Amino acid sequence: MIKLGVLGAGRMGRAILEQISAASDCEAAGLWMREGRTKSDGAIAGARPVSDLDALSAQADVLLDFTLPGPTAAIAQSALRHETALVCGVSGLD
Repeated sequence: MIKLGVLGAGRMGRAILEQISAASDCEAAGLWMREGRTKSDGAIAGARPVSDLDALSAQADVLLDFTLPGPTAAIAQSALRHETALVCGVSGLD
């Protein structure tokens, strides 16, 4: 079972979580959201909201980043520290 960490609870994050919940070969390791989002935002498709990016990076096999440009560097550094694969779908990067 592939453990996927989803980063971002916007349209793409919600769509990814819906696909994960329908798949038989993967599961959501957790949902990381930016500050200001509520825990109820994480109730999407049964995903467990997490606030500790490093903990999620350590638990996941792959991180799927659909956040905003601001946290991209920290997300990449966390993935590198934990040797976790990273798929970055962030738009608007300079």
